[in-house]
Amino acid sequence: MYTSIEDKSHIFNQFTIDTEKGLQDLIGNLDGNPNLRFRGICEAKYNMLTSLQRKCPIIMKDRQKEYVTGLLHRVKCNSLVNNYFNNKKIDINDISCLALMQHHGLPTPLLDFSTDIRIALSFAADGVKTETEECETDKYVSLYVFDKAYEQELGNSIQQVLMNDMANGNHFIEYHNRQYPTESVNASILYNIGEFVKWDDIKDLELSYLEYQPLAPGVVTLCGQSLDLSNPNLIKQKGCFLLNLYSNTMSLEENWNGRTIESKNHFLKNMSSEFGHFPFKGVSTRKKMNCYDIKKEVIIKWAEKDSIPLYDNSQETTEIKKTLMDIYTGFDKEINNKQYL
Repeated sequence: MYTSIEDKSHIFNQFTIDTEKGLQDLIGNLDGNPNLRFRGICEAKYNMLTSLQRKCPIIMKDRQKEYVTGLLHRVKCNSLVNNYFNNKKIDINDISCLALMQHHGLPTPLLDFSTDIRIALSFAADGVKTETEECETDKYVSLYVFDKAYEQELGNSIQQVLMNDMANGNHFIEYHNRQYPTESVNASILYNIGEFVKWDDIKDLELSYLEYQPLAPGVVTLCGQSLDLSNPNLIKQKGCFLLNLYSNTMSLEENWNGRTIESKNHFLKNMSSEFGHFPFKGVSTRKKMNCYDIKKEVIIKWAEKDSIPLYDNSQETTEIKKTLMDIYTGFDKEINNKQYL
């Protein structure tokens, strides 16, 4: 938790917005850039922890990935969840289920970002409280921003990697069939999106990016099944995700900063030539994430005219949320009664 703006300036490229004009200028400068991704939070003091880190039962705190495996299995196998996806003509898979879980209050390792600055600012204004000001950061909300084009490795989203893997797999099968026409090879995984897109294959990624559906490259199996993350809230919020899975306790900003060029150079400079290795694997970042801390009075004033509705409140969405919450509470009850362990 951050108690002062100075605290945050050590972690982020930090800016403060104290006036309505300052906020309008910020929107004017950032709006319309297709490579920017935004996350709005109604309290500037909070670290960016996933719902998995915050909600995982204490008894499973050191086994969070196993917890997600168990909860995801129950969601994916639920007949009402399957009907929900079938009615939308979406092929069910682990990532589409995680995206649905994320938008209905279940613990996941995902953190929401948006392609739209106004949506992120609407989230920053959503639930904002001005009653108590025990420290400096209590006066502010936060807008976090990164540039996907500049952060080139994040540009290789999970969808991009999966699309390349699918193409490479297909190429291998075709090559094998040409070279060895009498020897069959098992290509079944390339025909089923549920088998190809699996939590087990992404749970060891320490930092990764999942793109907003219309912008993401198409992942299509050899029989035409597609990877589709669409759900009403995701569409409404123009949502995309960062997956934060370095450790059970490390916030996104710590995970992000440990991978920057500056951090790597510092580590390598001070690392013994005989011992040690860089502690982060996978995706690297280039610089600290930008953070704009905006006075609560300013964001409240902005929201009075410009706030965007964030949630789909249709009957269908209400029903699937109840189904998911029932699965979640039932699973946690199993765990707390030690029926799962």
